Amino acid sequence: MSRTSPRPRHALGRRTLAGVALIEVLVSLLLFSLGILGLVAAQRGALQSSGLNRDRAMAADLTNDLITQAQMVSHSGGWDSTVCADWKDKVENSGLPGVDSSKTSCTITAQTTSGTTTSYLISGTLYWQAPGDVAGGTALEHHYTAVTQVPY
Repeated sequence: MSRTSPRPRHALGRRTLAGVALIEVLVSLLLFSLGILGLVAAQRGALQSSGLNRDRAMAADLTNDLITQAQMVSHSGGWDSTVCADWKDKVENSGLPGVDSSKTSCTITAQTTSGTTTSYLISGTLYWQAPGDVAGGTALEHHYTAVTQVPY
């Protein structure tokens, strides 16, 4: 009479452990991949924010340039009406993305007291749209306005 011996326990255990180890490796890879995707998304957001801040700084520099130009003209003893036209040309050629020249505005208004010009009120506004800057399917438009009063 031959007796069949049961399978050794250690052989069954190794096979089961090998399956568990494979599942652990796959779960680890999944978690690692999700972490990498999170880092990529964070990096993309940082780059977009950096680009928007660069555009805002450029817009501020452009409007500040208008004010500086107007101050130089007013202190030179005369008034040159081409300051706004020159500034608009500079805005259009500045490299600011998506500049809307139809909305770019520049006003210089004489402030008078008793018929005498005492100062000028200078206002400059420009509009732009960064590429890919969309919210809810609608393109976002940014604007920057600077206003100052220059003594005559």
